[in-house]
Amino acid sequence: MKHAFRPAELIRATAVARRYYLAGDSKIRIAEDFGISRFKVARILEEARDVGIVRIEIAEPTEVDTDLSQRLSTAYGLKQAVVVAHAGEGEALHRSLGRIAAEYLTEILEEGDTLGLACSRTLNAMTLALGDLPRCTVVQLTGVLPGGVEENSVELVRRVASLARGPAFPVYAPLVVSDPGTAEALRSQPQVADAMQRYGELDKAVVAIGSWSPTLSLVRDALSPPRGPPSNARASRPRYARAPWTCTAPPSRRN
Repeated sequence: MKHAFRPAELIRATAVARRYYLAGDSKIRIAEDFGISRFKVARILEEARDVGIVRIEIAEPTEVDTDLSQRLSTAYGLKQAVVVAHAGEGEALHRSLGRIAAEYLTEILEEGDTLGLACSRTLNAMTLALGDLPRCTVVQLTGVLPGGVEENSVELVRRVASLARGPAFPVYAPLVVSDPGTAEALRSQPQVADAMQRYGELDKAVVAIGSWSPTLSLVRDALSPPRGPPSNARASRPRYARAPWTCTAPPSRRN
């Protein structure tokens, strides 16, 4: 049952709360000034919160939804999740997600890491928002998609490696090819093979999983549309040659 303050108690409770929460005085000093015990001060503060004299609000000054981030981590057993709320649409969405991703990557990246980097519009925005990074190795995870120079996976790797002041392992090959033979031939190229051999050494990887809608997905835009009318759900999927890129790291090293 909540305590109902009488007029004199209300004045004292308000004064005690102001001294403690606004002035930053200790409970011991407040107790000495009011001629009461520090345990009485603690009880007054608790009752002041109960009746609404004191209201504590935790502000979230960024776009990160901390509550939803915690619930998502718990629901899926993740070490950590960062949820960005009110990120906007289109280019504003890419910039917002990219900025938070850049801040998070800077926070978790460590000296000597091997960082894998894929390609997307959001990752492009992330690399543009990055500052100095710990010295690390940067490995390209995907081939090159058609598009502007800014969204080119080789350019993203070069940009991040320059900030990290470490070696870069780019892949000068397309992401999508027309037949499995071409994919196998690309895998056998020394420069491509050298990059792919490092996939098992990754400490952290940055990839984007976005919309599959036309014009919103760089990968979908790079694929040929299916031929003929779809006869079932499986047939309606786009048909394209198997890409030459896979990324498999030991479970203990995945991030």
